[in-house]
Amino acid sequence: MKSIAFLFPFLCLCLSCGNPAHEKMLQEAFSFHEKSLTIRENLEKILQQGVTLTDEQQSELRDFLEDWDQSFVEVPGFEHTHDHDHDHEGHDHSHHHAHKAPELTPEQHLQLQKHLYEQLVEVYSRVQK
Repeated sequence: MKSIAFLFPFLCLCLSCGNPAHEKMLQEAFSFHEKSLTIRENLEKILQQGVTLTDEQQSELRDFLEDWDQSFVEVPGFEHTHDHDHDHEGHDHSHHHAHKAPELTPEQHLQLQKHLYEQLVEVYSRVQK
């Protein structure tokens, strides 16, 4: 019985330690997540200014961003850790928060965040032309 009492805390400790490879993938996924937020905010600014966009382009960009926002999810372990600077003047306080992370493997989270990031980069590059 004493050996079980001794093993229980050890077992709990082992289970609480994450897989380093999984943690690295989630960290990389979070990096894409943060870069996506920056590009998303830049696209929102472009949309609000609308100076270089036709009405049709504005509408298409607005529709894309609405769809993209619905796909944007948190990375497990990094929920609500975004570094927002609320002290500068003119800051847009309508942040684009992600939805709760779905049940995916760390590799799938990485692939999803990379895909969402690549979508934004593609649209951003087209808008900048």
